[in-house]
Amino acid sequence: MSSRAQQRKEKRQKSASGGVKRLYLILGGVGLIGVVAAVYTTGSTVFSNAVTEPVDLGDLSDEELVNLAHGSELGDPDAPISVVEFGDYQCPGCAMFASGVKPLIELNLVNTGRAKFVFYDLPLAQHSNSFLASRASHCAGDQDRFWDYHTTLFENQFSWASSGDPVGNFVGYARALGMDEGAFRDCLNSDRHARRVSANLRLASALSLTSTPSVLVSRGSGAARRLPGNDYVTIEDAVEQLTEGEP
Repeated sequence: MSSRAQQRKEKRQKSASGGVKRLYLILGGVGLIGVVAAVYTTGSTVFSNAVTEPVDLGDLSDEELVNLAHGSELGDPDAPISVVEFGDYQCPGCAMFASGVKPLIELNLVNTGRAKFVFYDLPLAQHSNSFLASRASHCAGDQDRFWDYHTTLFENQFSWASSGDPVGNFVGYARALGMDEGAFRDCLNSDRHARRVSANLRLASALSLTSTPSVLVSRGSGAARRLPGNDYVTIEDAVEQLTEGEP
C-alpha cells in the first residue's frame, strides 16, 4: 500500500473512531464496562485457528474501549453528516438494507458529499457465523477491499450463513475478488481483528443497540439521533433536517 493510501486509510479510521466517541458520549455510557463485560468470552478456535467468537477485552476503561472500537467509512471523511449502521452480516434485514437502502445512501448522500456512511460490526449471539464474517470483512479491508467484500457477504448470505464451516466460503469470495488468497487465509485463520469486532460489539451493547440494522445520524460533533426506521426515506429526511440545522 502506498504511503498516500495508508494516510487516507488512517484518516478514515480516525474519523470513524471519532464518530464512535460522539455516539458514546451522546447516547450514554455511564457504567459502560460493568454493564456489558459479562457477554464476552474467550474466542473459539473451532475452524482451524480462526477466532469465531468475541474475545475477552479485559478491564478496559471507557476511553480505551471507544478508542479500540471503530467502523469502516465510505465517502468523504469531512462530510458534514454521518449515517451510521450497526449491522450483522448474518441478519436477513441487514442483507435487505445492504441491497435496497445502502445503494441509495451511496448514490444520493455519499456521492454528492452530503453525508458519509459508516458501518460498525454488531454480530448477534444467535448468528453463529457472523463474528467470523465480520473478521473476514476486515481481512479484506487489509487489502483495501472492505466494501467489495461487505457487499459480497450480503449477496451470498444464504450460502454461508448455515454452513458448519464457512471458512471455505469466505476464502472463495476473496479469490473471486482477485485478492491475495494466501494473505487473506492467514488473516482469517488467526485472531486478527477479533479485538476490533469485539470492541464494536461491546460498544453497541453499551449504547443499547440490540437489533440490526440500527441506524443513527449525526452532524459534526453534534447529537447523534437513532432513527425509528431504517428505510431510505427516513434516513434522507433525517439528513435533510440536520443539513438545515434542525435538532
